[in-house]
Amino acid sequence: MRIFNGEVENFKVLQHSTASDQENIRTFLTHHSIVYVASGSIYLMDNDSELLIREGELCLFSPGVYFSSELTCNNKYSMFALFFNQWTAQCILRLPGITDILNEQCKLTSCKEIHIIPKENIFHNFFDSIQIYHKLKKEVKDEMIPIKFAELIYILLDSPHKQTVLSFLSEAAMNDKIMQ
Repeated sequence: MRIFNGEVENFKVLQHSTASDQENIRTFLTHHSIVYVASGSIYLMDNDSELLIREGELCLFSPGVYFSSELTCNNKYSMFALFFNQWTAQCILRLPGITDILNEQCKLTSCKEIHIIPKENIFHNFFDSIQIYHKLKKEVKDEMIPIKFAELIYILLDSPHKQTVLSFLSEAAMNDKIMQ
């Protein structure tokens, strides 16, 4: 059951909750994606690996990853997914303060196709604040999506995962691996 969709030209936000104990996801990611598990857990299978993303964890996905999720033990889940393209990543890297952070970094590391960021209360608070937007008019949602996305990036860059996030965004900005 999709309870909030917001889409502007270069972003898409999706809030997804399971509608039944049998609902699974199978998808090929064509955009850089940030996924947050709001409740429950998601078991992801890719060609080479299996991952369990637990409640409160945030996951960074590079495009080109195919995964399927299966519900185990009748566990339901709720998640948010933010999808963005190369242009969006380039704009994010030019936001006030982010250019300075990027210039301070000696060397960006190669980013894994899938990177899990452990649970932090600030993520929970941030995504709780996004839930209110599903009741707003489309025009207001479209205005808020870029603002909230930028806010999330600032939160991530003020965390111990700054280097990983910078590498992820830099890869997205420089490497248009996005499938059209």
